[in-house]
Amino acid sequence: MSEDIEAKWLLVDIDGEVANFGIGDPNNMSNISKVKSYKTAEFPTATDCFIGYAKEAGIALKGIKCGVSVTGAVGLDSVRLQRCRWVFSITGLSYLLGSRPLVINDSQLKSWSNIAADQKTMVKLGGDGQLDFSKPGKWVTINYTGGLGASMLCREADNRVFAVDSECGHIGFAAQDALQEQVQHFLARTRSRVTYEQMLFLDRSDPLFLKSGIAINQSEYDAMRASVLGAFAGDIALSFVGWSGVFMHGGNDHLLKDAAMVAAFNTKFEDKGNFKSAMRGTPRYLVPDLQNNLPGVAQMMAMQNTLN
Repeated sequence: MSEDIEAKWLLVDIDGEVANFGIGDPNNMSNISKVKSYKTAEFPTATDCFIGYAKEAGIALKGIKCGVSVTGAVGLDSVRLQRCRWVFSITGLSYLLGSRPLVINDSQLKSWSNIAADQKTMVKLGGDGQLDFSKPGKWVTINYTGGLGASMLCREADNRVFAVDSECGHIGFAAQDALQEQVQHFLARTRSRVTYEQMLFLDRSDPLFLKSGIAINQSEYDAMRASVLGAFAGDIALSFVGWSGVFMHGGNDHLLKDAAMVAAFNTKFEDKGNFKSAMRGTPRYLVPDLQNNLPGVAQMMAMQNTLN
């Protein structure tokens, strides 16, 4: 017999090749039980995976409140996932659950998770200011994992808080030195346009480097990526006027654990012409990579309950 847990939350994190599930407790957000992970390739649809989890966890899906984090753009209804063959309908999940789930892009979700994160675990990369989510401001999150994403969290003067997602990783790349120009030139031969995501996920072993004759060692390659990442993060912070803080998330965070790479990142982050002073003062942090986004989903659900 299925467990009656209508008072709790179904937390879901669909991260490309893996779907993570858990049960959240509204009275204790740190308590996430019945955590299970599945390979998305083993299920023909997201619905099949939801049903499979419910059977294994011994829960009833009908009537439970649900929050879902996805690697992909979230529209009004249809959601196409990145690095996964699933395309699901939010309305379709509503029939399965009995109410409309709260579906959010994973980069946007990380903006919510920053509020509850332990700031002592964050590594400060630069900037002069201090974090204070209790005051009006705008905070930018960069998600550099299997793809490149960005989002913004805003607290307005009336204390209304909201998060905005984006597909900023797919904006056009602008080379800033001779090496970047070379790499961009050869990428453009096989692509209709070159994006920041493509530049940051180009592997040094890629045939491009052999065919192009570009000689680059590992240190030079890492420095190029750190510079590109810094330029991107600075552009997004400037676009959103996100001078209250910038958070760097993702499985590629090892790039910013080296002092030389951090210096390359900060140089390009701050190099924004007339806005250089504001950019220099913007606090920026490296956030430890989490095993999954389930704690962030719980935080998002809690914030939404508070705001609604």
